[in-house]
Amino acid sequence: MILARWEARGVVRLGALAVAVGGLAPLVSACAAPGAVRPPVDAARVMEEIDRGGPAFPGELSLPLSPAWTREFPSQDTWTPGRIELGEPVLVSDGVVAVGTSRWPALFLIDRRSGWLIRAIPTRGPVQAPPAVRGDRLWLADTTGLVRATDLAGDKVWERTFAAPIYASPVLAGELLLVQTTADQVLALDAATGEDRWLYRHSPDGAASELDILGTAAPAVAGGQVFVGFGDGTLVRLSLESGRLEQQASVGTGRFRDVDATPVLADGLLVTGSFGGPIQGLDPADLSPRWTYEGGLSGPAAVAADTVYFSDTDGTVRALSLAEGKEIWSWPPPRPQQDLASGLAAGAGGATRTVEEIAPVGPAIDLRWPRPHGQQYTPPVIAAGYVIVGAHRGTLDVLDRYTGRHLWQFRPQEWLEGISASPLVDGRQVIFLSNSGRMYSLVGDTLPEDLSGEPSRRISRALGW
Repeated sequence: MILARWEARGVVRLGALAVAVGGLAPLVSACAAPGAVRPPVDAARVMEEIDRGGPAFPGELSLPLSPAWTREFPSQDTWTPGRIELGEPVLVSDGVVAVGTSRWPALFLIDRRSGWLIRAIPTRGPVQAPPAVRGDRLWLADTTGLVRATDLAGDKVWERTFAAPIYASPVLAGELLLVQTTADQVLALDAATGEDRWLYRHSPDGAASELDILGTAAPAVAGGQVFVGFGDGTLVRLSLESGRLEQQASVGTGRFRDVDATPVLADGLLVTGSFGGPIQGLDPADLSPRWTYEGGLSGPAAVAADTVYFSDTDGTVRALSLAEGKEIWSWPPPRPQQDLASGLAAGAGGATRTVEEIAPVGPAIDLRWPRPHGQQYTPPVIAAGYVIVGAHRGTLDVLDRYTGRHLWQFRPQEWLEGISASPLVDGRQVIFLSNSGRMYSLVGDTLPEDLSGEPSRRISRALGW
């Protein structure tokens, strides 16, 4: 869904996903870079040694962020500017990060302190969603429909293959593993064995979902209930025990009705929405709206305290009050409205004029500058007093959580890279995957402003020493 929607809005052009079967030996060889990859060792022992040192980057995130390392993943085909990476990094233990890319059929386990490759767990196709993690067990899914449970050493516990691609993260709910496919199915499997427990098959409105190509959002689970959205704009509530349909509502309107965002339950409200809008705070009991906001969701909102943070599909990051859905702030601010007839700033000395001063805006013509000028942002991550988002044009942006003021920006090495998947933020570290298949680690500054004057004790912030 999100891939199709971004392409439809002229933001990106979807490149072909590499789907191939490859062994571990050629993969490690392709990943290898002098001094960056550890020699083959027992992964379980490596991760035990990494975690023995305690938290990797303890403390609270602070600005500025300094580059610590980068990791470039292998590719089976040529990178194109329209390609996007949806793999979000996720912690599988304190010192290890897991991530998948569209370029190689594997889930990569990375040492978060150094960026070293610990292990690549081969899959049949690219992994475009974070795995579910519990203890020393991983549950991953790939774009060929493979669902697999493994241990941290990559040894298979069980494996299932389904007929439709999977772009949403598997969700652990007690002893069940919930998986949603692009074929409008929600599967409940026994997390320990992979055996079927129940299946819910949605019958979409064909007319409403004709533009649905890829997508799905992971189900949300709360109080013995499963909340899940579909490409025709329908949100359903299922029984976690049996998969029985208990309630459904139409939440998507307009051309793009896809419910691309995992619903979020907070303070007795279910926050959800479709790509084309609106965004709503629903009563989870009967899915009736308590408030409605005219915006669109391409990814999940984040809720902190009494505020909802989300990236609108119009290219704006917004904060709403959780109780009433009223806007608190938005970023970036609108561009100055100019005289489009002449293409030059109107007024003496090049001063800008409002649209109302130039001509009335009616249904036949709208002289306002379009927003967001082709920009899209990832779903926001909340850390300390910050809101962190990635931009498809290639920056990582940090905003003040309470005012929306822009505080800091990082641009990756190549301006065409772009960021399409939300970053991982843990302690003082931010990790994200760019659209070029390169992973970045940034670490928050914890040094005092007044550094020691003794040369032997000075610390170089630029080099991150």
